[in-house]
Amino acid sequence: MSVKRWSYSSYLSSDDYNLFYTAASTNPHAYHPLAISKLDGLRYRYICNTLKSSNTNTELAIVELYKPREGNPYITRVYSIDTEI
Repeated sequence: MSVKRWSYSSYLSSDDYNLFYTAASTNPHAYHPLAISKLDGLRYRYICNTLKSSNTNTELAIVELYKPREGNPYITRVYSIDTEI
């Protein structure tokens, strides 16, 4: 049995953007997708810039979403990416 791994691409099609912003419909301006990874046509991960409401600094996050075969996609998890050196 092979294990599928997340592999990211910086190319996002208009369908990729539409999927993301449909899933993020409750807060569409919180994240801006930079890269995408897809598994089995149901699970997606986006690397995003995120804007903290307390200041103008941006941070990185991985936004994971699920797209059911029927119905609307939705965000399942958000991972912060620590960029401190």
